[in-house]
Amino acid sequence: MRAIMRKLNRHQELSPDEYQNLMGYIHHLRVHSLPSYQVFYQRYAEVLYKQYATYLPEFEYTLGDVVSLLAEKPQLLTYALQRPVQWQRFPLPYQPFLQACSLKYLKGQLFYEVVEQMAKKPETLANLPHPRNHEAVMLFEDQNPFKEPGLKAHFDRLSRFSFVTRLQSMRYLTLHKAKQDCVEVLAPDRLGGIFTNKEKSIYYYIYLTESIESKAREACALINLALYGLKTGDSHEI
Repeated sequence: MRAIMRKLNRHQELSPDEYQNLMGYIHHLRVHSLPSYQVFYQRYAEVLYKQYATYLPEFEYTLGDVVSLLAEKPQLLTYALQRPVQWQRFPLPYQPFLQACSLKYLKGQLFYEVVEQMAKKPETLANLPHPRNHEAVMLFEDQNPFKEPGLKAHFDRLSRFSFVTRLQSMRYLTLHKAKQDCVEVLAPDRLGGIFTNKEKSIYYYIYLTESIESKAREACALINLALYGLKTGDSHEI
């Protein structure tokens, strides 16, 4: 692992095997040594995102988890809307992320934008697909989650939304890379998304817990806002 760290420090390209080993190491840190993971995050999260489009969550629970919690317990929205967010009112696992939102401008800015949008449209909370009752399933090309750098981390991020049941990579964009990653409604129970790493753009499906078009649209709008800062009506090109 030291050789991989040296490459990261020197901004040298990792081989596919090195990248996969690094992802395994990061997972081990998150599960078995959270303080060590926090140190790794501070040193390498930005590098991994810039070089490999690999998103690392800073905390165990993040924005997608909070959105799902607010959908299940809308009475907490009052505390989420306050400036700073009343993070002490939330269950313990959510508090580190929310406390950071109350202190860090950039992280808090997106959080407040999402909850304010939810407050402006109270029907969003009631009209999201219901929470799943099992872990989200992830399907990758060649059954290799690390074949495309960053895609597994992106799917992990999407799986934080409790209305997502399955994520499946489908095809590459062959003519050009996408100008803007985003998701769109394909069917009452399915969204389509674009993920772009350093090399290419990949199209994937997001399957939902319910097959109701209005709920699919609410889920789509929420993901676009939470992940990309895109509001309903924003133009984007794929």
